[in-house]
Amino acid sequence: MTTDRRMKESLERILDIWDPRGLEDVPERGPSPSRRGYAEGPDPTRLAAGIASPLTEIESTEAQPSRVYHADDAALVSTDGLFVLTGQALARLRMTDANGAPVEMVFRHPDTGDLPE
Repeated sequence: MTTDRRMKESLERILDIWDPRGLEDVPERGPSPSRRGYAEGPDPTRLAAGIASPLTEIESTEAQPSRVYHADDAALVSTDGLFVLTGQALARLRMTDANGAPVEMVFRHPDTGDLPE
C-alpha cells in the first residue's frame, strides 16, 4: 500500500504545479487581411550592387601578381589514405568584373585554415 500512497502523492504534486489555463491561442495561418496604409520601400535606383559577371583574371605583373600562394605547401590526402598530393595552395586571386571593378578572392590555407597575410 505504501507504493499506492506514494504514487497518489506524486500525482497530487504534479497537479499542484500544472497550469489549468493551457496554451495561448495561436493566430491562424495564412495571409494577413488587407489594410489601408503606406509603406516606404527601398530606392530602386540604389538596389544594384555586387559583382557583374563575367570575371576576368587581371594581367599579372611583378608589382601586382594576379595569383598569390600560401608560403607553405598544402597536402591533399585521398579518402583511403594511400595517395598524398602536395603543392602550393592559392591564397589570393585578383580579377576584374564586367564593369571593370576590382575583385579579390581570399582563400584560407587548406591544412591550417589560416588566412593569408
